[in-house]
Formats: sequence, structure tokens, C-alpha cells
Amino acid sequence: MATSSTSRAVRAARAITIGLLVLSIGFTALVLVSVATGLFRQGDSLLYGDSITVPMQVSADDLGQLPDGISADDWLDVDVTIQDPTTSQMLLRSAQDLGPAFVIVWALWLLAAVLNAAAHGDPFGRDNARRFRSLAVLLIVGGFALNVLNYAVLNAFYTQVPENPSIDLAAGPFTPLPAGMLMGGLVAFALAAVFADGARLREDVEGMV
Repeated sequence: MATSSTSRAVRAARAITIGLLVLSIGFTALVLVSVATGLFRQGDSLLYGDSITVPMQVSADDLGQLPDGISADDWLDVDVTIQDPTTSQMLLRSAQDLGPAFVIVWALWLLAAVLNAAAHGDPFGRDNARRFRSLAVLLIVGGFALNVLNYAVLNAFYTQVPENPSIDLAAGPFTPLPAGMLMGGLVAFALAAVFADGARLREDVEGMV
């Protein structure tokens, strides 16, 4: 049986999650409006009309001789600025925002549904177990998909950034393993198993009454 303090905690968590969901939906809508504006104005979008900053990597050999005792990695992270982006460049940069935004909105939607059920006294229903499984798949698959998307965008930008013969640039950085989202997905799978067991126990108890 849930106590009043537990109920208050669940309601507070639900309110925070819904607030984050509203903000995420608002940001996604802003990016979509920005994309539509950029298509109409040939790349002059609301968010990336003036310039685009692209993360790249530069060869450490281009930095020259460093003092004794100081060394650098083979490739160092840098930012390259593209002035007055084209429509295709605007779309590439917007894709880097839209991919994570869609994943976040979907994840928060599932969490809000879980907390809503808990606030109404049904935390261990089978629906919540299903929602946690969906969240787990979303985080794991979405994490790898976002990494691939980001690297594909960086490689596309690599062929379009202004040329500079004095330095060697490379697309990057790239992290093949989405550690944070992978761990979150595994935790969600564990919670799905716990909630499924809770639902079965409750059904067994109700069947004995």
C-alpha cells in the first residue's frame, strides 16, 4: 500500500517528467519550424541561418613542436565554422538535433505513462512492464542509431567544410558505443522484469482472495 509521502513523491516525479516532456516537444517543434523556414529561405533557417559550428578533429602534427614534457593525442577535437550554410548543410545540422529530440520525447512519454499509472495506485501493472521494455529497446537501439547518424552527418560535413591546406582535418569525434544510453536500456530491462514479476504476484494474490 502506498503511503502519502510515496504518493507525493510519485506526483512530484510525474509533474517534473511532464514538464520536461512539454519542453522537449516545444524544442522539437522549434527545430521543425526552423527546418521549414530554412527550406523556404534556401538554408536561412531560424536556428542555423548565419553560421553552423561543426565538431571535427585536427592532426596533432599540425600544431608544431610542443615544449618538452608536453604531448598531444594524434587527433584533437576542434570546431569548424561554416558561414551562410546551404539548404543541405542546414538539413544535416538539424538532423543532429531532431534525432535526439525524438528519442527524448518518446522516452519521456513512456516515463510519464509509468508515473501516471503509479500515481493512480497501479505501479505494477503489466502495462508498466511493457513500457519499461519499450523504453529499454528505445534507449539501446536509439543510442546506436544516434551515434551512426551523428557520424554520418560529420562525414557529410567533412566534404563541405572550407578547405585549409595548412592543416589535416578528419570527421569526428566518433564514439561507437553509446555507454550512457546502453546502461539506461539495461536498467530499463531490469525494471521491466521486476514490474512483470510484481504484476504476476498481484494477480496470484487476487486469485487467492
